[in-house]
Amino acid sequence: MFFYDDEGALKALPAGWTDANQPDPFVTLAGGRAFFRPADLLELAALAVHLRGVGSAPEGGQHVR
Repeated sequence: MFFYDDEGALKALPAGWTDANQPDPFVTLAGGRAFFRPADLLELAALAVHLRGVGSAPEGGQHVR
């Protein structure tokens, strides 16, 4: 999603941050009962492990327990 800011500079946002993107199938099926997608939680867990210095955060949040 691209747009021009007040100064005329071209900016970009991920389409997933807008209502222009197709609804995520997990979000649709969850019907408001889940606040987070599993893939996002795995990525967040990998980032937490990395920030704590316990290990490195693998791409895509794999190998996180």
